[in-house]
Amino acid sequence: MEMATRCVYGTQVKDVELRSGLTAKEVGQFSFAARAAGQDVQIFERMMRGLTMAIEDDSAKGEQARGWLRRFNVDLADVKNGTASTSDVLQQIAEGLDNLPTTWERNKAALDIFKKSGIEAIPVLMELTENLKLAREQGFGPTEADVARFKDYSARSPC
Repeated sequence: MEMATRCVYGTQVKDVELRSGLTAKEVGQFSFAARAAGQDVQIFERMMRGLTMAIEDDSAKGEQARGWLRRFNVDLADVKNGTASTSDVLQQIAEGLDNLPTTWERNKAALDIFKKSGIEAIPVLMELTENLKLAREQGFGPTEADVARFKDYSARSPC
């Protein structure tokens, strides 16, 4: 990989890490999962915005979203205090959506939890478990050391 590409890649991975709560390795794996379903990794950033709003929303709509999350065994206290990993939460939601009996109910849950990005996220979520398994088997995703090295390239030379 040429230096300029490393600089951009390292910055992009770090940006997604910060916005989504995924680790560098997970960014690579979730990127693969998104691409395999016809999306890009930014779908997870949009999902996290919706999820954050759902968890913090004190209205009836927020309670509907939290009801789905509880039904999918997502520990809301762990999400709020930051001890639940983004990866685990997204996988729990994906599994919960997959187990719903009807498309209508799945779509409603996705919209309640993720807001506007819910419908566009469904193809990614329905294939998330299988695509992450494949990405992990293939060793996709940079390590934290790789990202640090790429960022160091960026600091030492104009990209």
